[in-house]
Amino acid sequence: MAKIHYLILLFFGLHFLAEAQNKEEYIAACGIPAKGKFLPVLQDSVYYKRERFTDYDFKRICLIPEDICNNGNPILLVQWLKENPFTKVELRWHTDIRGNEAYNKRLSEMYVKTLQSYLVNEGIEPSRLVSRGMGEEFFRISEAEILKLKTKQEQDSAHRLNRRLEVKILEINYKSVFAVSDQYFFVDQTLEKNLADPLSRNFRSLFVKSNPTQQDISAKDSALRIINILAVFLQTHPQIVIEIGVHCETAIDANTASASTLSEAKAIADNLISKGVKASQVSYTGFGNSKPIHSSWEINKQSDPLLKNKMDAENVRLVVRIKKC
Repeated sequence: MAKIHYLILLFFGLHFLAEAQNKEEYIAACGIPAKGKFLPVLQDSVYYKRERFTDYDFKRICLIPEDICNNGNPILLVQWLKENPFTKVELRWHTDIRGNEAYNKRLSEMYVKTLQSYLVNEGIEPSRLVSRGMGEEFFRISEAEILKLKTKQEQDSAHRLNRRLEVKILEINYKSVFAVSDQYFFVDQTLEKNLADPLSRNFRSLFVKSNPTQQDISAKDSALRIINILAVFLQTHPQIVIEIGVHCETAIDANTASASTLSEAKAIADNLISKGVKASQVSYTGFGNSKPIHSSWEINKQSDPLLKNKMDAENVRLVVRIKKC
């Protein structure tokens, strides 16, 4: 009988949450947020207890994997914030409806301020974070509805649905994708360093066809999230035309290098277009190994094989630049 009650509660709770999410929450593919909406926080990643939270607990706060394109694995909130550096968010902490209302308000304010401090200590810019302790006011399941439940387990589960963290997107400064804080773009301007560096490191993971390692999977997710940020930027700046340029190692035959990098650049351009970017906004070039950072001569004169590999790895890169604005 208890199991039946629990299943009824579970259905009721999930239905309630679904209704709330349909009204106020939205995350597009691979973590592109919509301004004024909420990130999909995985509730059990922090709300499994009521005592004072520690940095360890805050470190466990995760986003729902299927909504953020993380190959079925949750992504840490702090990681998402680092990979989406142009977002400003509001942290909202809710308690359940047990206890004194004024105490719950103070408690939620204390917890959310502590979470904010943790994120700042982890390297998130303070100006990107606003915190609000919501107390028990904005419950999802009312006290009257909870009291109708027959067992303590059911009631505790309902209270757990009321205890939650919400992360609301306040601003998305996609102008900064090309490192500007105003609308003045210029030809040959390249992608902002916080996006350019991880994209260059990880773009090859997009082309791993079989037996990908966990490292390949994580790298692919990182690259996709940055490509999606670029897609939104282009959609919000329809006058901008970019060039996607791919460069490769020096050791490869020149003709092979040119063909393979052209194919990779085209695939990334096609990915942007598939996300709604106009084809006229995207051009692509395969540079092969014609413009290395380190020449073959520089690499070959090194005696340390690890240094040689490092230098050639730096030649493999993806450069996104403004071609027309």
